[in-house]
Amino acid sequence: MYFLYLIHTALGNYVGVSKNVQRRFSLHSRKQYKIGDAIRYDPDCTISILAAGDREYIYDLEAKAIKQFGTRWPEGLNIAAGGHGCRDPLPSTRAKISASVSISLLGNTRNIGRVASLETRTKMTRAQLGRQSGMLGKTHSQETRAKLSAFQKTRKRGRMSEAAKAKMRERALEPIRMAALIMRNQSRGAGVQTL
Repeated sequence: MYFLYLIHTALGNYVGVSKNVQRRFSLHSRKQYKIGDAIRYDPDCTISILAAGDREYIYDLEAKAIKQFGTRWPEGLNIAAGGHGCRDPLPSTRAKISASVSISLLGNTRNIGRVASLETRTKMTRAQLGRQSGMLGKTHSQETRAKLSAFQKTRKRGRMSEAAKAKMRERALEPIRMAALIMRNQSRGAGVQTL
């Protein structure tokens, strides 16, 4: 069961939905959002349960209650318009998000039109090559080679059984068979059949 609740504070009101109102209130009071600030500012705030019911019904009521009680920011403490999955940001927030996304889509624009010097390009090339192996130009001692060999021999790398191989072959061939069946049925004008 879901609950639609109204929080009354000195700084404004807030409408929300929760399955556990007491737990949700506790979470609100710790958050760094407007509702959290309002609860911490007014410790004598109150909660009213407005309705109880199934999820869809309560989320539908939330959007209506936010409008009815006028709890949308800046008059109230609701940032979103409410409703299931609704994140309807304010126009100022939308502008900030749009600007942020536009810039991020462009990528790093600081170096557009600049040509790096040969020395800088050489450094950039070396940086992209990555670290080289610590064994480059070296060889393992006979003792180390013996240890590595012994370890590899103890690893369990059993051969795959014929049944496992057959199962893998069947899985690999299944999409091919399905495509062939669909093409055959389409050429006949029939619907798709299952295997």
